[in-house]
Parts: sequence; C-alpha cells; structure tokens
Amino acid sequence: MLHAAMNLMKDASSIYQIPQLNAEAFLHSQGAMVFAEGPIANLYVSTNFKDLVAMLSDLQVGLMNIANAAQTISDSYHLTDNSSSADLNRLIGVDAVDFAFGMGGKRPPGLAKNIGTTWLEQQQNNYTEANNNLGAMSNATDPSQMGGVVNTTWEGGVSGEPATKVTTISYPDGSSIRIEETTAGDGTVYTNYSALDASGKSTTSHRQITSTSAGTKTVTYQQPDKNGTYQTTRTETTTTASDPYGDKITTTSTANVGADGKSTPASTTTKAVNADGSTQTTTVQQTPDGTKTTNQAVGSNSDDVADQKGYDPKASADDSYAKGYVHRNMQ
Repeated sequence: MLHAAMNLMKDASSIYQIPQLNAEAFLHSQGAMVFAEGPIANLYVSTNFKDLVAMLSDLQVGLMNIANAAQTISDSYHLTDNSSSADLNRLIGVDAVDFAFGMGGKRPPGLAKNIGTTWLEQQQNNYTEANNNLGAMSNATDPSQMGGVVNTTWEGGVSGEPATKVTTISYPDGSSIRIEETTAGDGTVYTNYSALDASGKSTTSHRQITSTSAGTKTVTYQQPDKNGTYQTTRTETTTTASDPYGDKITTTSTANVGADGKSTPASTTTKAVNADGSTQTTTVQQTPDGTKTTNQAVGSNSDDVADQKGYDPKASADDSYAKGYVHRNMQ
C-alpha cells in the first residue's frame, strides 16, 4: 500500500495536461477567442481539476496512513508475516491501534525510541498547499495555474557558471513551491521542484532533466531516495519528423525505471499533423491487463467536421435526432 501511495501521483501525471488543454479549448485558438462562453467553461473545468487533484492527494494520504499504521504495529511488537492471528490478538491492544492511527492511545512499550511522533502528526505539518500542487507543477506551462503568488529571481551566473532561474509560488498557509531551473552549456536543462513548509523546510522534491540530441528530446524524471540521492523513475523521449506528404509526425515514448535501474516501456503516442491542419493521434499503453490502444481524430477546423476520420459526434447526434425526438414534460 505504501508503494501504491507513492506511485499514485506519478501514475496520474497524465491528468496534469488538463489545464493547458482546457485553456487551448475554451480561451484561445491561434490567438483568438473561441466563443463568448469560453471563460465560464474554463472556470468550471479548472475548478473540477483542482478538486480532482485534491481528491487524489487525500487518497494518497489515506493509503499511506494505513500502510504506516500497520508498519508501526509491526515495529512495536516485532511481528512478521508468519505471526499467527493468536499472536496478533494477544499482543496488540486497542491502545496500540489507536496510537498507530494517531487517535490517541498509550504509546506501545516496544516502539523504537527514535519514533517520537505518529505518522499522522508528521503529515499534518507536511501536507500543505504547496505539497498538494507540487505533483502538477512539472507539467504546468504557467506557474500561476497552481494558484498562489509567483515571484521570479536569478541566482549565480558568476565566474562563467550558468545562472539559475528561481521561481517561488507562495501560498496563504505559509508553504511555498520553489522551482530552480539551470541551463548547462550543452543545452541540458536541470529543473528542481521542492515543496517547502511555513518554516522553509523542504517536505517533498523531484527533479526533471531535459536534453535534446539529433532532433530527439529526452526528459528524465527523478525522485530522491532515503539518502537524498536522486534516482531516475521515468523517462520520456519525443521525436518529430515529416513525411513526403507534408505531414508532421511526433512520436513520444515513456518508460518506467525501477529501483534496480531496469527500464520498462509504459506508453507510445504518435500524433500526425496533416498539411490541411487535421490531426490523428494514436496511443498505445502497456497495462497490467495487456496492451491498450486509443485513437483520436480532429478535423482541420472546429466548424467543418466533414474531414474528420473516425467517430464523428455531430453526425451521431444528427442521426439520433433524425430518428425522432420525444419531448418530456417535467412535473
């Protein structure tokens, strides 16, 4: 359960594209407003997105509460998976369970002395507005999308070393997100993301390394281990090419990297932008149940869908209404 909690926000990273897609769909298209109701639609989607991120954060906290409560009980009584139910009933009392879940109770006598507080008490200090927004930050094109007050400064840049762009997002509860972006001489961009509590102490962090070589863009995602050393957890490569027909084809492949350094393919997305502006996108995902393939086709403009390939929602709706529509009076 602990691993599930730690992987939850990483596995849900695809939803962090919603703010950008939302703005492109409802606010502007090639510099022009799409339609007058766009800002209202954008507001509702943005609010729902923030609620979804908050729900995922609460779910992660719940999973970690249960995992760490069980670990606390095991540490207290030196239990293993081989312990019988009789041992559990004999050794574990109500107080021990209450203490493990942060609900009071007497401190178990077998608990290691270096554990001074319950996990829940620690998380009440760690889970701030900054922590809740940090997961989405690396995929946001605009820091202001995460709320808070944004401030940008520059550090370093002396003795020939590259300067570091520092963006700080401050929240009303005193927490903040600090983004440090440094571009090396070879063009590689190192971006460190950290969530800080009200005292300025870092509670969560991750790193993103972006490089380009021979037309291929590679993004490496890293998380610190228990010693503070950054370890690669995921990689993403993007290659763009053109075919003889003038179509622009972009292929993005992602892979998960385990603690042993072994890379496992996760997904491949191929997007073709045709010369007339229409697009076809195919995504192949590797799931526990096997390979899942999805296709999406978009016409060259939003007014005429005649050149769409694949499912046409307007044609489907027209066909449905042509077969007859019965008006229902609401009592």
